[in-house]
Amino acid sequence: METSDRIIEGLYLGGVMAALSEKDLQDKKITHILSVDEKPLPDILTQKLTYKHVFALDLYDFDLLSVLPECVLFIDQAIEGHCAILVHCQAGMSRSATVVAAYLMYKQGLSKAKALEHVSSCRPLVRPNDGFQEQLQLLENMGGQVNRGHSEFRAYQLNKLAVKSKCGQFAGGVPEHEIPSEVFVQPDYSGKSGDAYYKCRKCRVFLFHEGASTQHYVGQGESAFDWRSKIPANKRQRSGEGDAEVICTKSLFVDPLVWMKGKISSIAGKLHCPKCNAKIGSYIWYGEKCPCGAWVAPAFHIDYGKVDKIPSQPVMPRTHTPATRAGRASASVTPPPGRPRGVVEGFPSSGRPISQLSEATTAAVAARLTSTHPEAAVATVSPLTVPVASVAPSSAVTMATVTPMTSMEMDSSDGSSRGIPRSGVTAAVNRDLESGISSMNMDVDS
Repeated sequence: METSDRIIEGLYLGGVMAALSEKDLQDKKITHILSVDEKPLPDILTQKLTYKHVFALDLYDFDLLSVLPECVLFIDQAIEGHCAILVHCQAGMSRSATVVAAYLMYKQGLSKAKALEHVSSCRPLVRPNDGFQEQLQLLENMGGQVNRGHSEFRAYQLNKLAVKSKCGQFAGGVPEHEIPSEVFVQPDYSGKSGDAYYKCRKCRVFLFHEGASTQHYVGQGESAFDWRSKIPANKRQRSGEGDAEVICTKSLFVDPLVWMKGKISSIAGKLHCPKCNAKIGSYIWYGEKCPCGAWVAPAFHIDYGKVDKIPSQPVMPRTHTPATRAGRASASVTPPPGRPRGVVEGFPSSGRPISQLSEATTAAVAARLTSTHPEAAVATVSPLTVPVASVAPSSAVTMATVTPMTSMEMDSSDGSSRGIPRSGVTAAVNRDLESGISSMNMDVDS
């Protein structure tokens, strides 16, 4: 009679015959049984035990990874409760051994290789199939536990849907409930990750970021799909033998995006911009041939000619902070509420035109502006003082006195003004002063 093998304290691994052996269960004080098999054990044998059955087939493409969390939880509850548990399948070689190895990876932080090595040392006939070993490797990449938001787990789930499509299981289309919600990627436009993002060339709406794109290695071109070759495509040598694998840049493929929900239920179809409805690509659940020779499945293909790639623009921290009322006169140029733009704090606010200001007030304004903005220093101009030219005595004229005139007289020799009314000079000086201060206000505002 077959018996189970002890893996760690309280955890045993065996086949279905070990689970049916009442003597072996009693000798090892086993109180919990986990069946990872196609059929559960008879109820008459499990009435006195804590029993759990998980449907599983020993096939390469069977999804055992999705049921690992509940299996690991059941094992952990038994061991933490100081009980002994038996994990079994039909022969205790593949399915149950994969579950036990996954528990060691989760609980003890072992790698896939170390976990399988330990299980094999306790039960030499352990041989998980290749598909289960790939799932254990994915589990290791996710840190020993199933992370449904992980990019590799998303690719794993999409690949399962592609396989079902190839097998004709979704001949009428992929039902919405068959597509897990976690496979849809939410576009990230924050720029914090450093990824570039893509816009619709027609309406300029954001479509997706670079992190949502999928990558594949360059294939063998058209020769990879030559049906006349007797050598399988996955066993042919590359033209540059010994070279490292190169990521393809000929085509742009992406993961399903959030704005694609409800629009990709058919086996194949077109992808449209969510805003302007322009065609930007196509999708095929069972896969598409890339020009590089690789087969991408499922294929959500974006046309390079329909989108624009925008480089990442990092978010810069804001360095300006509004000044306090006490320091506003020297540091802030933002006008307070109610004050018109272009007026600098500290300037006189009597409401009178500059032409009516006294010389002392004008000097105070210029000094205040010079102390706040040295580069804008100006000379103080008196709005009321007008320089008057004097003429030296000569033989013909003993003294020339310049008096205010009501009209302009031009000297015929040089065309210069010999007489300007006093009110005209004052107005001109005031206009120059107003213009200068206005320009300085504009500089301050800018």
